[in-house]
Amino acid sequence: MKLEKKYIQELIATALKEDVGEGDITTFFCISPRKRTRATIFVKEPGVLCGIEIARAVFLRVDPSLRFRRLKRDGDRIK
Repeated sequence: MKLEKKYIQELIATALKEDVGEGDITTFFCISPRKRTRATIFVKEPGVLCGIEIARAVFLRVDPSLRFRRLKRDGDRIK
């Protein structure tokens, strides 16, 4: 099933507004906005990857300057 980009962006905006709101006060005071970091998404159990492009869209919405390196594609078996 292919979702329209407009729908995906609206859904992401709604979810971020609910989850992040105005931001996390602890993060605001403890972590410099100029700090660079790296993140990795791990799975707990074997399965089939679904939603990697949605995850990418969420991360890019939060920070358009980030680099997102995808190692697997939707439909790939993961363990």
